[in-house]
Amino acid sequence: MSIRLIRIGNSQGVRIPKPVLAHYGMAEGDDLQLEETREGILLRKPSPDGKKLSYRDSYVEMVAENVDDALWEEWDTTAGDGLDD
Repeated sequence: MSIRLIRIGNSQGVRIPKPVLAHYGMAEGDDLQLEETREGILLRKPSPDGKKLSYRDSYVEMVAENVDDALWEEWDTTAGDGLDD
């Protein structure tokens, strides 16, 4: 999906399509967390208790989102390279 940076008053921002907001349970007026990552900018709703997810909880969420197994096929091959030498 491609979106464009636009002027909003004296600032700049992006318009997030309504179906994307609905998918992530976001609505106008919600407070969001903005994180800088290696891949880019991450926007997310803060956790209700203000804590980050544990590794176990993160895994459970990834499984619930039906992460595409094809993304991991290359990792499986790479992770084993050189171990049997």
